[in-house]
Amino acid sequence: MTAIATAVLGPTVRAALAAGGPAAVLGLAREARGPIVEPTGDPDRFEVSFVYADRRGPGRAGLFCPALPGGYLLLARLGAGLFAGTVTLPRAARVKYHFCPDPPEALDAEALFALAHSPTARRIDYLNPAVDQVRIRGLRLRMLESLLSLPGAPAAPPTAARPGVPAGRVEQFTIHSAALGRRKDVLVYLPPGYTECRGPWDVVLLLEGNEEWRATAFLDNLMATGRFAPFLAVLFADRGFTARLRDLANYAGHTRFVVDELWPLLAGRYAILDRPATVAGYSAGGLAAAALCLDEPDRFARLAVVSGALHLVPGTDFRRARPDTRLLERYAGAAVTPERVYLAAGQYEDAWEHTILEQTTELAAILRERGGAVRFDTGPTGHDTVSARAYLADALAWLLGG
Repeated sequence: MTAIATAVLGPTVRAALAAGGPAAVLGLAREARGPIVEPTGDPDRFEVSFVYADRRGPGRAGLFCPALPGGYLLLARLGAGLFAGTVTLPRAARVKYHFCPDPPEALDAEALFALAHSPTARRIDYLNPAVDQVRIRGLRLRMLESLLSLPGAPAAPPTAARPGVPAGRVEQFTIHSAALGRRKDVLVYLPPGYTECRGPWDVVLLLEGNEEWRATAFLDNLMATGRFAPFLAVLFADRGFTARLRDLANYAGHTRFVVDELWPLLAGRYAILDRPATVAGYSAGGLAAAALCLDEPDRFARLAVVSGALHLVPGTDFRRARPDTRLLERYAGAAVTPERVYLAAGQYEDAWEHTILEQTTELAAILRERGGAVRFDTGPTGHDTVSARAYLADALAWLLGG
C-alpha cells in the first residue's frame, strides 16, 4: 500500500474554524472563489488552502493534484460534508486539481492512478469558476478539472473575444488523405487584414493534442499581442479522438499527409511565403511536430513542442509501458535538425507520469549538444489548456518575433 499523506490546516483556516466553526471556513472559500491563497514569509511561495463542501456528507474526501507529493492528499474533516487542507506552492504555479469523495482507505499506486484518472470519481471545486476542460467529442465525453493559477503564473491570451481586438476568419476544406487512410478536415485561420495582395504570409501549423488552440478568438488575441507578424494558422477539425491520436503517432504517414497532400493545397489557395514554415504541437501534437521537423527539416525549420508526449506510440499503457525513446534516438543521430526549437514542459504535467518533462529535458540537451538554437522553458505548470496557450505565445514570439 502507498503511504497516504493527511492534510494539515494553515493558521488562517485554523483561526476561522476556532472562531466560527466550519461555516466560517466555507465562508472564506466562498469569498476567495475557490482555494484560499495567502502570502507567506517567502515572496516566492504562497499558502493555499483547498476547501471541499459536499451536502451528501461523505465521511472522507481526497484531493488529487500533481503539485502534491504523490499527487494525492487526504483532506481533514472539519464538519459534516466539509473538508480542507493547506499546502505551500510556488507563486508561479498553475495546476489542475479535483476532489474525490469517500476514497478507499487503502490505496496502492495502481489504485491511486485509476482513481485520479476516473471520469466518474472526480468532483470539481464548485466554488472556483476556473476550470480546464477536455472534450472528447467522438466519445461524447467531457472531463472537467478545477484550475488554480497563482499570481505569478504565466499569462495567456484569452479564448473569449475582447472589445477592440480585430477579428480574423476561418476557412475549412476537406482532404481525403491516402497517406492516413481517412478524411481530414482542415481549418485555416486568416488573420485580420488578410488579402493575397498584402502577402505573401507566413504559415504556422498548429498540431493540437485536443482543442487547445482552436478558438478563433484566442487566435485573434494571440495576433493582437504584437509580439510577431500576423500569420496563417493551420489546424485540423478532427472529431474522432482516437483517430487523431493514431494520426499524430503515425510518424511516416502524418509527414507524408502534411508534405504531399496538405501543403500543395495551401500553396494553391493562399498567398504563403516560399520559405521553411513553423510547426507547433501540444501533447500528442508535440510528438507529430517534432517528427515532422526531423523528417522534413528543409520545409519546417522552426519547431515548438509544448508538453510534448514524445514517448507516445499506438497502444501505449501509461501505467506499465516503458517510455518509448525512438524519437529521441532519431534526433541524436539525425544529419540535420531544425534551425530553431522552442521546448516547454511543466513540473506538474502528471504526478504519475514524469516522462513528458524528462524526455523534453533530454531533447533539449541533445539539440544543445548539436549546437542548435534552443530555448527550454519549464516551471510549476501542468498539462492544462491555459498553460498550453501561454507557452505557445512565448514560443511564437521567440521563433518568429526575432
